[in-house]
Amino acid sequence: MLAVDMIIWWYGRGWIERVGALKDHLSNWAQYFSLGTLMLTLFQPWKQIVTATDGHSSLAARKNALVDNLVSRFIGFFIRISVFIFALLAMVSILLINAAYIVIWPIIPLSPILVILFGVSVA
Repeated sequence: MLAVDMIIWWYGRGWIERVGALKDHLSNWAQYFSLGTLMLTLFQPWKQIVTATDGHSSLAARKNALVDNLVSRFIGFFIRISVFIFALLAMVSILLINAAYIVIWPIIPLSPILVILFGVSVA
């Protein structure tokens, strides 16, 4: 009875749970890397480092502040896009590995029998 229940679970609800676990895993990685926040703040200055000027600043001071702020935004963009690309690569690799696992899932209970059969036929 236990073996029958295991087979029913393995080829039914177990397979569905495995797919659900993959979805949860990808969602957790997206949350870990804060992909939504990365995209919303893509062009924000790095660590909010901004050079401020007031209305009485000279033209040279305003130009220096503009260059500093542009450099800070470029660094912020570069760091955030690098993290985003790394996160996407990690998520794609997780997806591929788990997709292969889901495809192999139905064969796993049969693997001891297959190993014995192929082991005997090769020898």
